[in-house]
Amino acid sequence: MTDSEYVPGEREVRADFVLANTRNFDSYQVGRTLASEQKHYGDEFDRWLNQVKAEAAREALTQYASEFEGEGSEWIGPMGPTLIARDVRNFITEHYPEEQK
Repeated sequence: MTDSEYVPGEREVRADFVLANTRNFDSYQVGRTLASEQKHYGDEFDRWLNQVKAEAAREALTQYASEFEGEGSEWIGPMGPTLIARDVRNFITEHYPEEQK
């Protein structure tokens, strides 16, 4: 594997995000511990990542649903788009509950 093929994992990116945001942290000046600050930025990264995943899932499922609308609507029937939209909502709610808050 060459350097250009390397893709960091989710844990590495999260750790770099936390480090970048807590590099010059002074717990004495701020009045909080470094661990609490790291947790804060870790949670912020997790919320952002969950939002990105939910948006990607929504986009993919919307594309999937629109493919059904175009070509096979006669076998889906008139309720097809409604049922697919319901399935998309259920999928997002089940797999990405954090975004529903």
